[in-house]
Amino acid sequence: RTHAAMPRAWVSRSQSRPPASAAPTTSAPPARRLKTMAGRLLERLEFPDAWAGWLPFAWAAVRDRRFDVVLATLPPPTDALIGAALASRVGAKLVLDYRDPWTETLSVDGRYGHDRAVPQLEIDLQRSLEARTLARADLVQGVTPRIVRWLSARTAAKVEFLPNGLDEPPPEPPLPRATPARLVYAGSLAYARSLGPVLTALHLLRLHLPVQLRHLGDTAIPRAGQRHLGELQQGTHGFG
Repeated sequence: RTHAAMPRAWVSRSQSRPPASAAPTTSAPPARRLKTMAGRLLERLEFPDAWAGWLPFAWAAVRDRRFDVVLATLPPPTDALIGAALASRVGAKLVLDYRDPWTETLSVDGRYGHDRAVPQLEIDLQRSLEARTLARADLVQGVTPRIVRWLSARTAAKVEFLPNGLDEPPPEPPLPRATPARLVYAGSLAYARSLGPVLTALHLLRLHLPVQLRHLGDTAIPRAGQRHLGELQQGTHGFG
């Protein structure tokens, strides 16, 4: 956390949390409209994102320090800008770690459900800024194959696939075996991911043992995955 100025976040909090002394009724419509207009104005002024105010605090935190490698993980894009500027100042290698895309999911019509509609001018400015940041990178990492493909087409730096994961030893004592076997897919199906391969694997497993699959997340199973469900309906449940 940082004490950086984040006006848009303050406006959002003021919209969602009424004062303790307020009456049970919601605030007057003109007040809500004013806050909405202020939030939209700040959205246009804060570039590349609402966390642009981190920059001076980041500089203060690393003043007079030297690094061999600077790792910047994003989003937010401001992290990448801070990392690139710091690496240039101290002559360090720059590694950009993409947990989500920066500009590939920006669109003028908001076609990606998790993103707002963005004016074309802002998309162009964001793409240009990202291109300059990628040009400074010595190594780029992406957590999904699709992100890696997107970035490989846009930078001369090496792009590595580094998925999210956790390596742990088996629990002691071993957990009791569930009957039927249960598999949980937890997370998002963003960027055109499909449960098709998982469902196909489950179909093969069902030839040998009963299997149950539960999907946890706020994204519906894509239609591509639905086509596979007919073969698994007897052993798959709990989607949602």
